[in-house]
Amino acid sequence: MTCAEIREMLAAYSLDALDEQERDAVTGHLERCPPCGLELPDYQKVATGLGLAVEQHDPPSDLEWRILAAATRHEAAARPGWIGGRLRLPRVQPAGLVAALALVVGLTAALWAAGLQMELSEQRTAIATLRERASRYDRVVAVLQAPDLHVRSLQGTDAAPSAIGRVYVDPQVGTGMIMVRALPPLPTGRAYQLWWVRPDGKRESGGLLTWTDQGGNGYGFVQCPVPCAGFNAIGVTEEPSGGSAAPTGQRLLGG
Repeated sequence: MTCAEIREMLAAYSLDALDEQERDAVTGHLERCPPCGLELPDYQKVATGLGLAVEQHDPPSDLEWRILAAATRHEAAARPGWIGGRLRLPRVQPAGLVAALALVVGLTAALWAAGLQMELSEQRTAIATLRERASRYDRVVAVLQAPDLHVRSLQGTDAAPSAIGRVYVDPQVGTGMIMVRALPPLPTGRAYQLWWVRPDGKRESGGLLTWTDQGGNGYGFVQCPVPCAGFNAIGVTEEPSGGSAAPTGQRLLGG
């Protein structure tokens, strides 16, 4: 069987609704084909979810006999018994077989549709992530392509002696970015805030760096109030995640 044929059977396979020959064929294929094997857990999750989607109750004790009675030709065959040393089995009407087959087909279609919906949701999430990343890269390129780009180096203070940083600013519009290395990793609910410092010591916020990796490396976008020439220093402090109106933490980088 081809991979396409196997994938069409995965829903029924997860419900144990295949005959022995089909089940053996799918099992053998999955053992030899890792890509198809990776899709099986999604169908199994949906099958499990269908079983848990409604509150579970113990069925009535006579439910089995009532179902058999509805599917047999005669009401008398509802409770099979032993006749002449042999077990008399009910004769199943074609309508009962059709109903059972319709149930299997319906569940298979539901699993297939749920699998497609799950895959579509994952694809949409991936596309949104890529679009956001592309947007950030476009902003980085726009800053670095500024015709009068200013670059300022930052050095770590006694509170973060190994840290270094660099600020890139387009002085014409004040947009820019900051890149840092070896800062202390950000705790939950905290951010690094950049400050522009005027000659009189007054500080104005330049933006937040809300993420670093485990090594304290990261980048973020900043804004310098124009004209940028009115500032003679830059500092970076750790602040609450939403930022502060004025520095409240220790200066970790300066330049």
